[in-house]
Formats: sequence, structure tokens, C-alpha cells
Amino acid sequence: MALDISLIKYRVAVTTDLQEIKKLAGEVVINNYTRFMGIDITKNYVDSGQSDKEIEDDIDNMVVAEHDGNILGIVVVIDDLLHLLMVKHSHQGLGIGSSLLELAEKRMFTKYDTITLQTFEGNIPTVEFYEKHGWIIVRKDYMDMIDGNMLKFEKYKKNDR
Repeated sequence: MALDISLIKYRVAVTTDLQEIKKLAGEVVINNYTRFMGIDITKNYVDSGQSDKEIEDDIDNMVVAEHDGNILGIVVVIDDLLHLLMVKHSHQGLGIGSSLLELAEKRMFTKYDTITLQTFEGNIPTVEFYEKHGWIIVRKDYMDMIDGNMLKFEKYKKNDR
């Protein structure tokens, strides 16, 4: 899929975006998390409304990546925490996630010298994505729910000396 990344617009999410964002999030969870969490856990998370509730709770801290009126990705920043980064499954690998990540990092580094995020160890493409962008694993915590580890990453502000 050829997409000119320079045509993507980034803006603050608004409540009228909720339905489209919820659909995007549900698709990303099913497509990306099933391989390491299993279909039962991921489907239950989406079908129970937990995924939708998380999106509703995060709307005030969310930026969307939009092209031709379609939301292709989202990022949620809460203080020094990159809470959520998702790109529509059909548009992953095109640079949208990297652009959203860069936007979030710049925002967080205006206030913090160290920024954090967490992801599942079993989500290998995501772990590799963050490592490629200079994030460092600083802690692993076991989670019974997934019978696996949650990884905590940090990234440090570069000194401009």
C-alpha cells in the first residue's frame, strides 16, 4: 500500500472519533495480541467492553493520525507514560507508528528527562519496534493472566551538549 506519510494529519482526538477509534483498537487487539495471549483472552477483552472503556477513558489524552478523514492510528500520553500506541492493522509498517511515537516522545521530553512505557514480552514485533527506536527494557514483571511478562521500557532525554 503506497501512502505518502506527509499527507497524514495529527490532531487531538474528540468524542466524535470514539466509534472509529474503538473499532481500530478492537481490530488491533485481536490481530496483534491473539498470537501471544490466545483468542479467548483477547476476544473476551474486546467483547466485554473493556477495550472500549479504555479508549473512552483515554480520549482526553489522545492524538490521532488521520488521512482522508480516516483514523489510521492513535497515541495516548499520560504524564511521562506512553500509555497506548496503535496503528490500524492494514497500515502497520508504513511509518505511522514511528511518527506517532516521535510526536509523543517530543511532548513528554518537554517536561520529563525519563519517559516510560509497558508492553507484553510476547508481543515481539512491538518489543522490537520500541527497541529500534532507542527504548531500553528496565524491568520484567510476571502476569498470571497471560502467563508471561510485562516489560517496562524507559527512554532518556538526550543531552544537547
